[in-house]
Amino acid sequence: MTWPVYCAVLPNGWFVDTGSWRLLGGGQLAVSYRGPNGARLALQEGVWCTSGVSACAPRNRDLGQTAFGDMTGELVTLGPNEPADGYAIYVAPGQAPSWTATGTNLDQAAFQALTAALLHVTP
Repeated sequence: MTWPVYCAVLPNGWFVDTGSWRLLGGGQLAVSYRGPNGARLALQEGVWCTSGVSACAPRNRDLGQTAFGDMTGELVTLGPNEPADGYAIYVAPGQAPSWTATGTNLDQAAFQALTAALLHVTP
């Protein structure tokens, strides 16, 4: 990819659930992980939500800025039933490229710890 790609560095008990990528149209990468007690983490990176913030994912409440690896993004809740409804971090939403992490069945501190540990692998 021509844009920075991030991979999760996860504790024991986590594994890759699904993943896909494509180069067409500037490239997209999507990887989801499963963890203990039904926890999930999903990363979407590249050219995929360019029509604006609302195209990226839902949001319920803004919680401020937080780390997405070595970048900073906007932390939001995805619904009123925290942590089951989950959290998301958006970096450069509506732009190409952009990055999103979503997590469910994780409390806010655990989600932020996982996303702060994302590793910038390319280019």
